[in-house]
Amino acid sequence: MKTAFALVALAAAATTVSAQSDVAYWSFSNQALPGGGFGFFADEFPFAAEFGDQMGEATIELVGGILDELDVTGGGDEVLRWVQSFSGTDLGAQFGEPSGGSLAIQGGTDTLNNGSQIVLNFNAADLENLMFQFDARNTSTGFQDVTIDLYNGGSFVSTVESSLILSTTFASFSYDISDLTGVTDARIVFTLDGATSTSGNIRTDNFYITADAGTGGCRADLDGDGVLTLFDFLQFQNLFDAGDLAADFDGDGALTLFDFLAFQNEFDAGC
Repeated sequence: MKTAFALVALAAAATTVSAQSDVAYWSFSNQALPGGGFGFFADEFPFAAEFGDQMGEATIELVGGILDELDVTGGGDEVLRWVQSFSGTDLGAQFGEPSGGSLAIQGGTDTLNNGSQIVLNFNAADLENLMFQFDARNTSTGFQDVTIDLYNGGSFVSTVESSLILSTTFASFSYDISDLTGVTDARIVFTLDGATSTSGNIRTDNFYITADAGTGGCRADLDGDGVLTLFDFLQFQNLFDAGDLAADFDGDGALTLFDFLAFQNEFDAGC
């Protein structure tokens, strides 16, 4: 086990890493079904973030549209009929994830998925300089009218995209979502419209939210005494040695040297 003095020595020698935080990331790369093939079970939504500081806490919800029509696959799995896991892309992939699958919404029966929404929920209470990126494509009869709005709970904040232009090949999109700074119940809302066929669809992949720690947040104060001291280093060491993901400061789901570098960077930045 490292001693406190070894930790301090490492801190002095460590290379500074970016202060930007990986808030939440969804890769949609793990949708293989037990019976074979790929898809989404009805109870998978809200769909938790797979990486980032809010892994398992930030979620994606599907709102409106057709969520009560299910299919039974050849392998015997009951899945959502109009929400598919079509092939994704590695354009904006993070954390070494493959292209994998995507979150694909189809027009559905009588194109009743027109007007449906994809809602990303996360906590931005202690965050600033918020950015959001994702990859997307559609089909010629898929959703041609896609808007992206920001909400504070149920209250509209602003529109960041009034007419998303998609093609039949994946492209990456990035938006400043700083209007959500300090918002506890932060939401990014995609509203889908303009599909003209049952199978017409939009594929979305690699949803990724990043930010800087705001003045209200101080993750490095691990002992909670309001100041940054040697005892916070010791607390980090204890968490790390115990395998506690509270020490996962780079948000990749594993405990590595990079967590120490990320902790040191936040410690140096102060509260």
